[in-house]
Order: sequence, then structure tokens, then C-alpha cells
Amino acid sequence: IPKFATFLEDQRSDAAKGSTTPDMMSCRDKLGLPLQHLPQWGTMLSQILQHSTPQTSNYESLSNCTTIIGKASDLIRLKLETSAANAKILSIQRRVESDAPLNLLDNNKRTLVREGQVAKAKEKKNAHLFLFNDLLLITEPGHSGSLKYLSRTEINQSTRLKDISKDKSKYIFSVSVGDSKGINIVLKTGPEKAAWMADIVTLIHLCQLKRVFGVSLRSVLDLEKREIPLIIEKGIEYVREHGMDVEGIFRIPGDTGSIQDIKSAFDNENGETIDLSKYSVHDVGGAVKLFFRELPNPLFPFAFFPKLLELHSGLESSHEEDMETFLDQLGKLIASLPEENRVLLRYLFNFLDDVSKLMEVNKMTPRNVAVVFAPNLIRPKEDTIETALLSPQVSKIVQVMIEHNAAGLWEAVDKYVANGEQFTGEKGCSTPKINLVSTDSKEIKRKKRDKIKGAIPIKKRSGKDSAHSPHPLKKQGSSSNGKLSANSLTSFTMDDMVAARSKQANGPLSARKASPRSPH
Repeated sequence: IPKFATFLEDQRSDAAKGSTTPDMMSCRDKLGLPLQHLPQWGTMLSQILQHSTPQTSNYESLSNCTTIIGKASDLIRLKLETSAANAKILSIQRRVESDAPLNLLDNNKRTLVREGQVAKAKEKKNAHLFLFNDLLLITEPGHSGSLKYLSRTEINQSTRLKDISKDKSKYIFSVSVGDSKGINIVLKTGPEKAAWMADIVTLIHLCQLKRVFGVSLRSVLDLEKREIPLIIEKGIEYVREHGMDVEGIFRIPGDTGSIQDIKSAFDNENGETIDLSKYSVHDVGGAVKLFFRELPNPLFPFAFFPKLLELHSGLESSHEEDMETFLDQLGKLIASLPEENRVLLRYLFNFLDDVSKLMEVNKMTPRNVAVVFAPNLIRPKEDTIETALLSPQVSKIVQVMIEHNAAGLWEAVDKYVANGEQFTGEKGCSTPKINLVSTDSKEIKRKKRDKIKGAIPIKKRSGKDSAHSPHPLKKQGSSSNGKLSANSLTSFTMDDMVAARSKQANGPLSARKASPRSPH
């Protein structure tokens, strides 16, 4: 509170001196600053939780807070990375003039790999190439630094690359898709040609892989002719043999490079021969989690997310006294899953149950295991701050599944599979809404304000200042008396935070002149 009071006083002081233009954007920028501290808060809370026991006062609240901050931190990081990548692609799109609309943001996974000038075959003019992970965009210099669109070639498993240099002094290669006519690209030096060709070959190779990660579960099983994906079976058996007594198994992250090596081996059909003993159990555990996380549709498909939360809501309202009904309905829901999902789910939870039984040694209680695996198994189609706040509920569902894995859950599943019954839930079931705005009555709000009234050292402005100086926060979203309205506060969304954080990265706030927020 004192820091916020100081911030308000500085705003008023700057406005009185005429050094800044007070508006909501400057306020938004400053309120966005704590975003960079979320990872540190998450680490701190994780360490406190690690040294606490379930008997500790407020242990459950601490665990839930740690889960939410971790999920929100990951979400914000992903949003910032996506925002930065999209900004780069959008800047390219603005530079390129085209008769037809050029939409480079139609693929949300598109990234820029390489760009540069090349010579146009049989012409003296240069061309400017942009190589993305899924297409090659060819342009030529236009007027006033702009670029003129010429053509685009998709990069996929049908793309062909051919070196057509006729002598050592020419550096030419051709790119084509299927049987279509190739596009000749002329480079000025040999190293340039080698670099461009190497990047394109790598992209084509990635498209041609018989991939295991990042594709549907059905595709993996059809490819491998198995009931359980090889990466899961080998990974779990390796952890069973070498990591069941390792403290923090699955919670402690593995080496990123090693996890990518394991992933590449299975994607390149070397899973049968890979020697997992070269890696730590944390690396192997990380690869297992990565497989589930990269499934395009999770083990509990997106459509089941609101249904699971509906079930949890019923359990919570009964204060967990009606566990038998919850397990019966959960079993009915699991019976509604595709068969391949159901088989893998049972295989996985039998293993997670065994991991948690050794919690005295590995410190992985059912709650700890659930916190680690829940986001990879149950997730919404689109992550938001609102769904991040639901992380404790999602973790609780997985925790209950682990705790009751051998106590009636799968019997209920088998019963409903045999009867052909499926879970339907309530009609129009949707994700529960989290109210981020206080619902206190006016009287309670007044008492809270009175309680902290003397804690905010805001100096009163003189009559002269009050008469002639604009109120620093009296802009759009403010009420007539200059106070922030509820609408202005609730409209501060994830996109606003991402924008504020991105703007902050461009330089100190004091070095930028505040500008009013652009209307949408």
C-alpha cells in the first residue's frame, strides 16, 4: 500500500509540473511490472512447500497458490513469446506490398527461420527471401524501402530441393513442391547457398518424420502397432527400475537438451534401440511428461474439461463426503473416452499409484504427483488466467484418481464400458467462471476502507492544484469524481498485461512519453 500511495503521489506531482500526460496507459504499464516477479514467487513458494508437511497450517492453501502461480507464470511466458514472434511476422507482413491480402498470421505456430537478399535467376535485380518453418516467401525491393510480393512456396513433405549449379562459380538451387515447376534461387557465395539449403533440408526432413511427439495418440498407435506408445512404455519401465526411490521424481525437471535428444530418437524411429541409461531418470521422466503435454488433444480431450470441473464442483459442495458418487460418475466419464485414451490412462495411473506408495522415500505424495501431471492430462483448449485459477481443482481430480486407483474407480469404468453408458453431464455445461471482482456488500467494503484509511499517506493537493491540475487517473474508465470504476479495473486483461510487459521491455518507463490508449 505505501508503494502504491507513492506511485499515485508521483503521478500527481508529474502531472502538476506538466512533465507527463497522465492516462491509464502509464498506470497499466506500472501495474504490469510485477509480471516479471512471478517465477521468483513461484520458486519461493515451491521451496516453502517442499519443506512443509500436510499437517502444516494452511498447507492446502499454500499448495494451491503454488500451483496457480506456476500455471499463470507459464501462461504469461508463453503469451509473451507468442506476442514477440507474432510482432516479428507482422512487421514483415507490413513491409510486403501485395495485390491480394497477405496473411502471414494464419498459422499460429509459424516462426521465421532465415531471411536475406539473393539474386534473381536470369535477371540483374535482387530478391528478398523469408524462410519460415512452413513456407518460403519470395519478394523483391519496391519503393521507399518496401518489398513487393512475388510468390510463396509451401515447405512440406512433398517439397523438393535440387542443386542446379552448372559450374563452381554459380551458386543456384531450385525449390519445388511435388510436380510443380521449381523456383530457382541464385546466391552470391558458396557458404550462403549451403546455409539456405541446409535450413530448407532440415525443415523438409521434419515434415517427413514419422513423428511420435506432437501428433494424435491414434496416429502414434497406428504407426507403432501397439496399445501403449513406445516412449511411454520404455520411459515408465526405466523409471520403475531406476527412479522409484529418487526424491522428486517427475517434479525435478530434467536437462532440456537431453529431453530433446530422447524426443528426437523416438521421432526418428530409433526408440527401439535408444540407450536410456545415458540419461538421468529426471530426463526420462521429462520426456514422458513432454509426450502427454504435446498431444494435440490431451488424454482427457478438451471437451471433457468442463465436465470434469462439473464433477469436482459436486464433490466440493459435499465436502468430499460423497466420494463414492464422485468415483462412480468419474468412472462413467472415463468410460466415455476413446478406447485408446482409456487404456493408456489406466496404464499411467497404475504407475502413478505405485510412485505415490513410495512417498516416504521419493517425497511424491498423491498431491505432488497430481500437481506435476494434471496440466499435461487435463487442460482447456485455450489457456487463460481464468483457467489458470482452476489449476487446484484440476490437480484435485488427478489426486483423487491416484488415491482411489485401486478402490473402485476402474471397476466403475469397466461397468459402464460393458453397459455402453456414457457421461453426458448437464446440458450446456461450460467452464466455471471465476469472479475476480469483490462481491462484498457496500457495508463490508466501507468497513474495509475505514480500516486502511489511515495507512495510505496521500497528501492533499492545494485548492490551486485541485482547480487547475487534471486528475492523474481521470481518463477513460474513470468515474466523474476521478476514481477508477469497476469497469476500468476488470477490463485489465491478459492482453493488457502482455502489452504492458512488452512495452516495458523496450526501455525504462521514465524514458517514454505516455500516450492515451488507442480505442479498439
